[in-house]
This record gives sequence, C-alpha cells and structure tokens, in this order.
Amino acid sequence: MSIRNFVPLVWAKQFESELDRNLVFKEDCNTEHEGKVKNAGDSIKILTPGKPSTRTFHDGKLHTLDEPEKISGTSVTMPLNEVTDYHFAVDDLDKRQAEGSVKDVYMSESAKVVANVMDQYLAKFAVDKNIVQEKPETATTADTILDLINKCVTKLYENDVPLDTELILTGTPKFIEVLRKAYEKLDTDNSEMLKNGRVGRYHNVTIKMSNNVYKDATHEYAMLRTKRSLAFVNQVTHSEAYRPEKTFEDAVKGVVVYGGKFVRPKETVTLALKYA
Repeated sequence: MSIRNFVPLVWAKQFESELDRNLVFKEDCNTEHEGKVKNAGDSIKILTPGKPSTRTFHDGKLHTLDEPEKISGTSVTMPLNEVTDYHFAVDDLDKRQAEGSVKDVYMSESAKVVANVMDQYLAKFAVDKNIVQEKPETATTADTILDLINKCVTKLYENDVPLDTELILTGTPKFIEVLRKAYEKLDTDNSEMLKNGRVGRYHNVTIKMSNNVYKDATHEYAMLRTKRSLAFVNQVTHSEAYRPEKTFEDAVKGVVVYGGKFVRPKETVTLALKYA
C-alpha cells in the first residue's frame, strides 16, 4: 500500500514553512506563546506586567522605603477556536513524495489557501472595539495620506509606544497606489522588501500590502501597529495519509488550529479609508 512510506513530520514542516512564507498579517504578530497549549478549544492566558510607582524628593537625602508595592498586571485569555482543515486525493503518494511533487505543488498550494484564511482572520481585528480608529471625514488622496499616517503614528507615541519601536502599516493595493503617488521615494529593496508583502518604508514605518485587508460596504481598514500588539498562536498542524475505501487513490488530510487576541490594544491604530 503506497501510504506506508508517508512521512507526516516532513509534510507538516513543509506546510508550516510554506504557510509562514505566505502570511502577511501573522508575520507582525506576537507569536511567543506558541507551544503552550495542545488542542483545539484550549485557551491560553497572556499576562501583561504592571508598572511600579516611583517617589521623587528634592532635598538631596535618601528616604526610608515604604513596604514593597504589590504590582498587579493585566491578563487576557485567548481561546484557540479557529480550525481550518484540508483534504485531497493523490494518485500515488509514494511516487509523488519521491518526486517532490508534494513539496512543490500539493502542500504549497494547501499552505497558500490556509495562509489566506488565517490572514483574513487577523485582518478583521482591525475593527476590534478596543483599539484606536482614525476615520477621516473625506476621501483619502495623495495630498492627505501622509498627514493621515503621521497622525496615526503620533497617536501610538501618545500611547507610550517607544520612539525606536518598529511600526508596521498594512494596506490594500489601492492604498499603496495612493501612497506611492504621495511619496515616490519609498525604500524598495527587491531582494528583501518584497517578502511577505513588504513594499517600502516611510520613516519608522514598514509598509506592507495585502489583499486581505478587512473591508466593509464603505471603508477598508489598514492597520498600523507594533509587533507586540496582536498575539497569534498557530498551535496544531497535523497531517496524515490514508487510502479511501471506495477509490484506488491515496489521500491526505490535515488540520490547523489557531487563535488571536489583542494583548496591547493601545499599540494599534486602524485607518478607516475610502477613496475618491
């Protein structure tokens, strides 16, 4: 039976590699909590430390300390409720795996589809009620887009985002078109800047493009954020091969389990945009 030589670990690693290469929104999420839960439906509690109080005196003397302050941080609970699966037939699994077709075609295409679903899921966080939203009254044009970006960056700095923190702004192809008209000297490095949707830089902001930016009937929602604002966990990637009872083909099935949550919502600003 040809599925006897199936190597699920190799397939899973290939799938994850292709998945990461095609994700745009996920690349700029906080993923440090991956590996802490095991199954679909599990939840993870993410802690954000509190800040200690300080005392200041103006008499040039050392003062007796008070009792140590008990600092209470905050926490959010992130459930892993998103489940995406795939299931396809392969005429001869041993042959395809030996030829490399699985790597080059089957798993790559599956990963692209799953990556698209994940990115759409993350992009929708742009309308989360806990984050700041900038919604211009008029249509965004080449004459106004840079001022709008500057205004949103200022909002992040006013929320105590450090000045040296990398910021990421993800917009649609239309957004990039308008931005290019306004700022023709974007820093474009074809070898690096075009990976995972990168198209350039504006001051301390990395500009990225994605067709998965969330849209409703009237606006599209570009996201400006730090990499620690939105947490994402892609926890379970499982694949296996089997021989369906009613066919002479082999088949592969797999599942990916994931979830996301704002852990520092003040470090994201959404630009609700419409164009002339």
